[in-house]
Parts: sequence; structure tokens; C-alpha cells
Amino acid sequence: MDCSHEKTREIEITGYSCSVSRDENRAAHGGVCVSEECVRCGARRRRNVNGRHVEIGAWGEPRSVRGRAVAQAEAAVRAMIASRPNPARLRSSTGGTAHVSIDRAGYLCVNGDESALDAVPALVAYARELRLAVLHAEQLRDEV
Repeated sequence: MDCSHEKTREIEITGYSCSVSRDENRAAHGGVCVSEECVRCGARRRRNVNGRHVEIGAWGEPRSVRGRAVAQAEAAVRAMIASRPNPARLRSSTGGTAHVSIDRAGYLCVNGDESALDAVPALVAYARELRLAVLHAEQLRDEV
């Protein structure tokens, strides 16, 4: 489906933060950045505006494509949650004990002596990977 993006709506106005186009217009820098969305297909772009100077960015993916990306990211998170390790009780060489688990949001939960974590770098890496996947899925969902 080709869309001419004739009708748009502003979705956010923020202060200038960076160039939005490869064809940079430095005179448009320093004012505001307007995010707009095509009413028909949901594609988004940004415009830097400083007085009468404008720098227009390229159109992004339409809403349908962004929705598929969200679904794929959420499916990956669900798969990771389904395979997360069971809670474990760990003992360190110094005698410390910790109960370790990973919650549904991907956070590593430790109750007890954290020094016992030296024995489980793989569990820590898994929790970090799951948390990053959850954050990525949440970010994509917010963008749709």
C-alpha cells in the first residue's frame, strides 16, 4: 500500500536534540523538533523547526510494520520467560548463601548473601539478556 502522507497530525513537540535528515539544514537547528504521523498509514517522521527554517526527516515504517515488530519482540520475551531457570539456592566458597530467581520482567532477584553470585555468571548473563529483551519490547510497544 503506497501512501502519499497528505494528511498528518502532530504527536509530539520537543526541544531540538539532533539533525533529522541527511540533508542537514543547520539554520533549522536549535528550535523545536515536531514529530508527526500520517493519519492514513501511521508512518512517522520528525521536523526540526527554528523560525522559518525547517529540516524534514524521512518517513518511517507504517503502523502495520511497527505492530509486527512489537508482536515479534513480545513473542521472543514470552519464549525467554518460558525457559527461564528455576529459582536456585547457592552457596559460595566463603559460606554465604543466596536464593536466586528471575522474575517475569527479567530482573535478577537475590535474597541473602550476594557474594554467592560468584558461582553463577551464566545466570546473571541470562537475567541481563532477558531484561534487555523486555525493555526492547516495551519500547517498541510505546512507539506504536
